[in-house]
Amino acid sequence: EQQPLADHDGLVVTQKIISKAEDRIVDPEDIEPSHMARMAAAQGHKDASYYEVVLRESRRIVKMDRGVLVTETHHGLICANSGVDESNVAGGRTVTLLPVDPDASARALRAAIRERAGVDVAVIISDTFGRAWREGQVNVAIGVAGIAPLADYANQPDAYGYVMHASNIAVADELASAAELVMGKVDAVPVAIV
Repeated sequence: EQQPLADHDGLVVTQKIISKAEDRIVDPEDIEPSHMARMAAAQGHKDASYYEVVLRESRRIVKMDRGVLVTETHHGLICANSGVDESNVAGGRTVTLLPVDPDASARALRAAIRERAGVDVAVIISDTFGRAWREGQVNVAIGVAGIAPLADYANQPDAYGYVMHASNIAVADELASAAELVMGKVDAVPVAIV
C-alpha cells in the first residue's frame, strides 16, 4: 500500500540506493592492488583488488584483524572496510562505495522531493555499522538534511531536578535504526517513511 508523502515526514534512504544513483559502483577487477592490499588479502577472505578499493576509500586504518579492516573514511566515519559493500549489487563482482558527500546527497534528494512532490520532508541516508564490543549491526545516519541530527539536553533538568550535563541524543541514528526494522536487509526496500 502506497502512502503519500506529507510535510514534516522523514525519509530514511539506504546508502546503497544513493550510491547506485550517484554511480558509486566499482569493479575491483579494474583496480591494480598495492602491496598493502596483497598483505590484507593474505589474512582475509577477499582478494587483493577488493582490499585495494577499501584502502583507496580510507583516510587511515584503525585496526586490521583477520582480513577485516576497520578504517576511517574520507568523510571521517569509522567503519568496517570503508563502507565498501558487495551485497545487493547486480553484476557479481561489483561493489558500492559510500556517497562522496552524504549530507549533500541528502540535501539534493530533499530538494528534488520538494520540487516534484511539493512537500517538505527530512532525509536521512543510512548505512549498516557494527558496534564496538557488541554483536550485531545497526543502521546509522551517514547523511542528513532537514532535521537536526542531535538533540542536546545539556542544562535541562530531568523530572527530579537533576540538571543534565552530557546527554546528546543521536536522533538521526535512532530513526535510521528504527527504519531498518521495516526495510529489512534482504527485502529490497530502500526507503522508509518515519
